[in-house]
Amino acid sequence: MSVPLFIFAATVCRVFEDYDLDPVKSLAKILAYQSEESKLDGTYLPVLNRISANYGEKRKRELVKEFRDVLLGIPKGLINTQLDRLHSVLQIPDYEAIPVRLFHLSFQEFLLDVNTREKTSFWVVEKEMHQKIVVQCLTVMRRCLKKKMCKLEIEGMQRAEIDRDPINRFISPELQYFYRYWVQHPAQGKDLISRMDYFLFIYFFSILQEHLLHWAEVMSILGYASEIMQGIERLQSLI
Repeated sequence: MSVPLFIFAATVCRVFEDYDLDPVKSLAKILAYQSEESKLDGTYLPVLNRISANYGEKRKRELVKEFRDVLLGIPKGLINTQLDRLHSVLQIPDYEAIPVRLFHLSFQEFLLDVNTREKTSFWVVEKEMHQKIVVQCLTVMRRCLKKKMCKLEIEGMQRAEIDRDPINRFISPELQYFYRYWVQHPAQGKDLISRMDYFLFIYFFSILQEHLLHWAEVMSILGYASEIMQGIERLQSLI
């Protein structure tokens, strides 16, 4: 893996924008990594290592756990704290309705690279992360999905006839994103089903049995009816 010099330079500049850090010390730490064979190491290890700098081992483990936690059902304050630590590698919008994005895709490559495992505790196991997301998505589905979520009284009405106001009132932007994309994570988890223990397996399919039609209804209301069969086929391919 490699990272363009302009990305390295831009990331360094974003580190210097952190008013809580001494720019001279920050530069010294960044330069200390420039002997690393991987350009990604020299770019991202300083950013990750400073997250847990000056903390004891117990707090470091907590920080790593917080870093890896899936952002569903996590307190808003903790999310904001985590984002503040990563502003140099993420595009953090001023408005909460806008998604947070990577500053450069190479940060994702670095976190998922098996060679990163020996270099930092913040290494991410992709399959395990997708499996965590699936479990949390199912929990949200069990809690939130129900028949007639938007309280539409007219059966068989066309999608174009549905006003956006009740949709946005009863289905938040976060849930709209979740309902559309959650089915992608079991497939990304590859051997998710084979690795499930018995109780998790039962949990997975009991929720699908109870709420699959409710999910299909919501997808239709949101205007994604054409993606319902694709999602079902994705799930069938895992069995």
